[in-house]
Amino acid sequence: MAISLSSAISGKREPKRANRWVLKFESIPYNTNNGVVGSAQLSNGASDTAESLSIDLLSASRPNLNMNMSEVSRLNEKWKFASNPTWEPISVVFYDFDSGQGSATQILWRWMQTIYDVLNGTMGYAATYKVDASLILLGPGQTSASNVSSTNIEIIEAWDLFGCFPNNMVTGELSYESTEALRVTCEIQYDYANLHTQSDTGGTGGTWKSIV
Repeated sequence: MAISLSSAISGKREPKRANRWVLKFESIPYNTNNGVVGSAQLSNGASDTAESLSIDLLSASRPNLNMNMSEVSRLNEKWKFASNPTWEPISVVFYDFDSGQGSATQILWRWMQTIYDVLNGTMGYAATYKVDASLILLGPGQTSASNVSSTNIEIIEAWDLFGCFPNNMVTGELSYESTEALRVTCEIQYDYANLHTQSDTGGTGGTWKSIV
């Protein structure tokens, strides 16, 4: 089979960029004993805690799907078959701004407390602590036809993550020798994910034109 080693069209293809993306949780559960974090307590201008975490994001990984294997044996031979799939958790890193109860650490801690309340030793219900999320990859933000900046943000890839909850929370190390901004890392477990395919044609700029 012939393979073309070079093509002039390669220079006109737009690569997806690792810094053009957003991750938005449907909502962030909170422990009712601690009260509700309102917009007035969020220093980044967000309207709720889910939006606040989206603004304070630094990095995240895309979903990974592994197919487990089963085997059938006969005489000296083995045949492999795909078995139940496993979705790997995604790692998410947030900047931890000094904003009191509206900081990423405080918001994530309240979410963790809906899973396990350390003060009374109880575990929460999945219906309370599991939420859905969307991971969106963005295009350059221009329309290719007119080459004029557009007010719409182009969506070029979209994942839906179902049944999300924090599996662990790492608040970072402190050091008198460091001047770096503190970060909080959270491993997000989820039941399964779905990559949108019907509307993403892979054309210039993509086909989804707005994001809310």
